[in-house]
Amino acid sequence: MTTSVDPADSPDPAESADPTVDDVLGALASETARRIVGALDRPKSARELAEELDLPETTVYRALERLSTASLLRERTAVRLDGHHTTEYAPAFEGVRITLREDRSLALAVERTGDATENSSS
Repeated sequence: MTTSVDPADSPDPAESADPTVDDVLGALASETARRIVGALDRPKSARELAEELDLPETTVYRALERLSTASLLRERTAVRLDGHHTTEYAPAFEGVRITLREDRSLALAVERTGDATENSSS
């Protein structure tokens, strides 16, 4: 049996970070990362994702790190009764939009899960 814990003391990186266009494009450039996002129909651990997608755990962890750095994932700790803890991942966004501004720079808009859209630029 597990129970999920979101530490109230520390802010969620997905809510506090302001990813750049390069962060988001870099994270989503990998087919592995896109497969992981597609498989996150519920919070899952790296091990679950590796098994479901038939990928090495090290590959999954690298992709999860890039997605987390780009603030595209929420992390939570699943506390099990046996004392072991597992990190579970879920998407922190519903959409990503990149537009070309008049000054020819790129603008990034990340539509957060249940939140207002976050804007950034390159």
